Amino acid sequence: MSVTGEGDRDTARAGEDDATSSVSFGAKMRDFLAWWRQELVSLTPGGWRNSLQTRGPLATVQEVDGQLVLKTKPGVPGVPLVPGGKTPRGISRAGVVYILSEDAALRRERRLPTASRAHVQNIMNLQMASDTPFTVDEVYADSIVTGEDDAAREIIVSQALAPRGSIDVLVDEMYQGYGIRLSAIDLADRAMPTGRVGFNLLPPSMRPAVKSGGSSGIRILAFILVGAAVFAGFAWRDLQQRRIAAADTLIETAEVGAAEAMEISTRVTQGIGGIEKLAAEQADPLGFLRVYNTIASLLPDGSWLEEFAYERPTVIVTGLSGNSATLVEAFEASDAIAGARFASPVVRDSQTGAERFRLEITFKESRPPVDETVPAAETEQ
Repeated sequence: MSVTGEGDRDTARAGEDDATSSVSFGAKMRDFLAWWRQELVSLTPGGWRNSLQTRGPLATVQEVDGQLVLKTKPGVPGVPLVPGGKTPRGISRAGVVYILSEDAALRRERRLPTASRAHVQNIMNLQMASDTPFTVDEVYADSIVTGEDDAAREIIVSQALAPRGSIDVLVDEMYQGYGIRLSAIDLADRAMPTGRVGFNLLPPSMRPAVKSGGSSGIRILAFILVGAAVFAGFAWRDLQQRRIAAADTLIETAEVGAAEAMEISTRVTQGIGGIEKLAAEQADPLGFLRVYNTIASLLPDGSWLEEFAYERPTVIVTGLSGNSATLVEAFEASDAIAGARFASPVVRDSQTGAERFRLEITFKESRPPVDETVPAAETEQ
């Protein structure tokens, strides 16, 4: 199935609205039974719990020789899908992963500082406009960490980009034509054991809610009876213990209440300290993310970064540029930067023809505000 062209999601959205409006008592009962089942499973011993846990093999759909093939679980022969036919059995309620061909999406790879691991999505999206012909509003993107260089203190991040229109069309065609709701869209990779990379180009708003698998009426009834018996046993034992040791229970309750009060007080104090620390870090003009965003916004067109090292208040960046002579002037024009200089000679890259540069950029340290009520003479002293 091709994933090119623009799509219209109105039909699929109308179907979802109809499904939402037709929620009946039966659907609510299924949700209640699913919750009740999880409560009962949590009370059982570990060996029983493993046998009762819901297992949903991840189903995949992939185009093979012009035909869509569905695999309900790894190692099982694929089932060809027929438009308008019955939806095959064995599909998890969480949906199906659609595996695109390797050339159906744009992939790019970057090396980032290890400290930026928690911000890889934002950092890769910031560089998207300068490295690709797309913007964030034109594509669905996902970034994953694929490797780590401990010696260089860097991580290797891979990002996949696909046009939003093509993804929307694919989701609608699978739902309208085959009755299959996609939970993820990934890229094929024969080198991986699962046959796919591990991306999810489907935005969170289009992913179906994960629900636990259903059970037969007999199993549900058995769980209810077992749960009732377990709760009755606990209640009878608790009643006997209260009758025998009522005074001890009151004392223990008072001690527990005092301990809980002290613990709550400690948590409140720690929470206040954490909030104050977080507020200070967010307000810091030399925080890593603010510094990185400043560098990215000042970088002239035709220039891009390969390495980024930050040790407050100095940033050392390495990259390629079509005209490196304008870099120092572009950075020094910012009020937040104290100065910029080349840390090594500019050389021309033999592969790209661009100029390879290494810049040392120093940011201005923030100063505490001066109390205007103090006379100038006292301030100088």
